Formats: sequence, C-alpha cells, structure tokens
Amino acid sequence: MSLQDAVEVLNELAEARPISDRRRLICGALALKTVTWTCDDRDIADAAIGLATLAAGGTLDLDEHGRTRAAFLATAVQALISSRLRHEDYNVD
Repeated sequence: MSLQDAVEVLNELAEARPISDRRRLICGALALKTVTWTCDDRDIADAAIGLATLAAGGTLDLDEHGRTRAAFLATAVQALISSRLRHEDYNVD
C-alpha cells in the first residue's frame, strides 16, 4: 500500500491512459484513505474519493478539466510524500 501508487494512477488518469495495474489502483486508494484519517487536506480527500470510486468498480469520465485536476492531485499527493519524508528526516534518534 503506497502513496506512490496513487500518484502513478492519478498520472495515468491525467494522461487519459487506461489504468494499467488494478492492484496499484487498489493500493493507492487504500493508502490515500489511510492518510485522510490524519490529514484533512481537501485535495488529498478528493484524490482518495476518486481512486476509491475506481477501485470499487466505478468510472470517472474525465474531460480536459478532469484530467487537469487529476494531474494537480498527483502533484498534491507527491508533495505530501515529500513533506512526510522531510518530516521523518527531522525525527531521527
């Protein structure tokens, strides 16, 4: 279960490519859902809802605006990963 999985799936959506790996979709959706328990960022919540919809068998018919939003959400999740890594760097014993 990885946030990087979510980034990759969101990038596929942004590029209007079919999701290449359902396992990665499910792992990304679960990782985002887990993060929303402690992170109340609206963009992260939107990404979590979108991937959860797809993981449950739903569809997202994204137009150009939707693909642009997916690209933005991929960037937001990547920024979250980076911020968590920086935070871990400062919590070294």
